[in-house]
Amino acid sequence: MAETLRITQADSSIVDDINRLLKQLNADKEEVALAKIQEIVISPTAELWIVKDGEQVIGMSTINFLQRVMGSVGYVDDVVIDESHRGKGLGTKLMEAIIQSARDRGVERVALTSRPSRGAANKLYLKLGFKMKQTNAFRLKL
Repeated sequence: MAETLRITQADSSIVDDINRLLKQLNADKEEVALAKIQEIVISPTAELWIVKDGEQVIGMSTINFLQRVMGSVGYVDDVVIDESHRGKGLGTKLMEAIIQSARDRGVERVALTSRPSRGAANKLYLKLGFKMKQTNAFRLKL
């Protein structure tokens, strides 16, 4: 049975699984090193959440917390459930755990972006109460 949990310590046992999941989310993503995962899990302003089936990581997401003048916000990124495990409610359980963590921290808003082509994910976000915003997304690679 799959379990959803926040990672507070990272070792090499999850790196391959996380990279496999990230490739399913975006084939162009560069592989992530253990040092980057460790940086996230020790950060006081970030959390790494996984869905685990036995010893295998079959889902993941991160949330980053930011204090803004307009109130605190949690930004969710890299939400992905392994292709062979989709349609089982695991994405819902993962997102509910992340949302509850944000509530527990007193966060006022949770935000995320999702490509239009990710139909099932977009339906999930709407079902969870997220509202689609009309905005332009900009990115500057440094």
